[in-house]
Amino acid sequence: MIGNPYVKNTKTLVWINALSFAPNATGAFGNAGYNSLLGPGFFGLDANLTRLFQIREHHQVELRFEFFNVLNHTNFANPVTNLRSATFGTIQSAADPRILQFALNIRSKFVLRWTAPLIAGVGQECMYYSRESYKIQLENRGKC
Repeated sequence: MIGNPYVKNTKTLVWINALSFAPNATGAFGNAGYNSLLGPGFFGLDANLTRLFQIREHHQVELRFEFFNVLNHTNFANPVTNLRSATFGTIQSAADPRILQFALNIRSKFVLRWTAPLIAGVGQECMYYSRESYKIQLENRGKC
């Protein structure tokens, strides 16, 4: 490394000055450390708005609005760091712009009833299966 490598010009997207670097002699190490170059920073602000509507006892509707990169801030990718490349030090891409997403989710609780005679005792045993809990519960609720 010969001098200050940073140009940081976002109009021309030149981030690193190629003249600040020289190739090493064969078999020699340079003076630039591992991960010594810094790329542009990243700033992201995401938000979501969710509302859950109860339709019936076992039915729900979820309405969701999601906002990614709310402020629409430009987040540049890291510059090209291959010294042999003609585009060394320039930024070639950026992250996604503002994205808005809408989702509608319909939830239904599935109840499966199974009755079996009780061997000793009065009444019946019922087995309920709930899709949300993913387990089968054996309950004595009297008559199913």
